[in-house]
Amino acid sequence: MRLMALILPMVLIFTFVSGYELSVITDKNSYEKEEIVKIYGNLSDNGKGLGKVQVFIEVRDNRNKVVHMDNPETNKKGEFFSEFILKKRFSSGEYTVYASYFNVTADTTFNVTASPVEELNKTIAEVHEEDKAVSYTHLR
Repeated sequence: MRLMALILPMVLIFTFVSGYELSVITDKNSYEKEEIVKIYGNLSDNGKGLGKVQVFIEVRDNRNKVVHMDNPETNKKGEFFSEFILKKRFSSGEYTVYASYFNVTADTTFNVTASPVEELNKTIAEVHEEDKAVSYTHLR
């Protein structure tokens, strides 16, 4: 009898969440370091926005390191929002945004590129390294 009581709530929870739909997007596909990433999403239950619940947001870099976590609350339309700043120390590459509510998940990706100044500094450093291996002849 006790076993039945434990199984029944699990089945009800699974049935309860099966009508949920979750979506997540970012405001841009590509960012430079020190820009603000804006994350938007929607949670609905059988097509109707689900309000006043928390959605879990996690952002991971191209090395699978977590760079941002949040638990925004949905508004009455089921919409949620989160944002964070891409720090200088973050690596360039593809990042993935994961959103979840119980067993319902959604994800999207965006790219982080180095700023033009970072690219120029990298190029100068590479040229400088190459110069060490080259001998110069000066004409007079």
